[in-house]
This record gives sequence, C-alpha cells and structure tokens, in this order.
Amino acid sequence: MTKPSKLLSREEVERRTSLTRGAIYERLRRGTFPAPVKLGARRRAWLEAEIDAWIVERVRERARETAGGWFATTADEFKAAARPE
Repeated sequence: MTKPSKLLSREEVERRTSLTRGAIYERLRRGTFPAPVKLGARRRAWLEAEIDAWIVERVRERARETAGGWFATTADEFKAAARPE
C-alpha cells in the first residue's frame, strides 16, 4: 500500500499557490482546482499531491504558451537540463 498524501489546510494551500481564498473557491466552482476532502462539518483539507500536480500543470501551461521557450517542470528535468553534455 502506498503512503497517503499529506493533508493541507486552506491557509497552506493559499501559501503554496499564492491564491487568495476567494480565488481558490472561484476555481473550485469552475472545476479548475482540486476539490478538498471533507474532514468535518466545517473543516476541509486538500491532498498535497493534488495541489503539487496543479502547480506543475500551471508551469507546463506556461511552457506551452511561451513561444519557443522551454521550462523544467520537475526537479529531474531541471537537473537534466543543467548538466553539461
């Protein structure tokens, strides 16, 4: 069995994504942001792996939109690009 992902509070999601609370909930409403896990009547948390994947996808979108540009989207890609041939 694989180790479950860490749960992140909304405040931590805001810090990691640089989004405001309102922006997070607007993206949730549009279906463009990972849905939180219900922990209780008034408590929600997000899976760290899903937030990390969402961030990586934003970087990939930037790379696709940048004419002729290439950006590393993972640490391994960055390391590979930095190695002299």
